[in-house]
Amino acid sequence: MGPAAIGSYVLLATDDDQLLCFDAKGEKLWQAPLAYGPLAGAPLPVEDGFMLASASGVIARVDAKAGKELGKVETGRSLASGPAAMGGNVFVAGTDGSIYEVKQP
Repeated sequence: MGPAAIGSYVLLATDDDQLLCFDAKGEKLWQAPLAYGPLAGAPLPVEDGFMLASASGVIARVDAKAGKELGKVETGRSLASGPAAMGGNVFVAGTDGSIYEVKQP
């Protein structure tokens, strides 16, 4: 995935399951492992960071400043899209074409 510009950040997922975050000046702020494997789609900006959906079925919220995981939801389904949020819920598409709705992590 990526690079993806999200606000004043740029995120880049690597082939070796790392997520890199750069600031507007192009300086690397942090690097963190994608603990749940490759991303299913583009990250979603949220108040304190980013929400990520992994192809393996985990939706995680990470802090923008340090890349630390702030919460997660395991859907138990293979995912094919990045997250979309409405209210307190997150929507993602499954690889089978289904749409799944979960509470925000």
